Amino acid sequence: MLEAPGILTFVGNFRPSVDPLPDPEEPIRTELFSVERLEQHAESLAAAQRVTADPRRGWRLLPRLVDNGRVLLASYRAIAEAVRE
Repeated sequence: MLEAPGILTFVGNFRPSVDPLPDPEEPIRTELFSVERLEQHAESLAAAQRVTADPRRGWRLLPRLVDNGRVLLASYRAIAEAVRE
């Protein structure tokens, strides 16, 4: 039986690598979208939306905007409290 030298090393190189999980305390420091990609996305969103001359049509968004503000403020306070602990 022939045995090639270093075959175990060769085969070992094909083992799947497992990346360690990131530290949950480590902040996200990478950009999810580049500036150029954000501009492209903004243009595609703007092109997909209808514009109306009737300003009353947008009032339905106000309650949603207020609710989103409450959620963001509560999230900010929870994160700030966690940082202080």
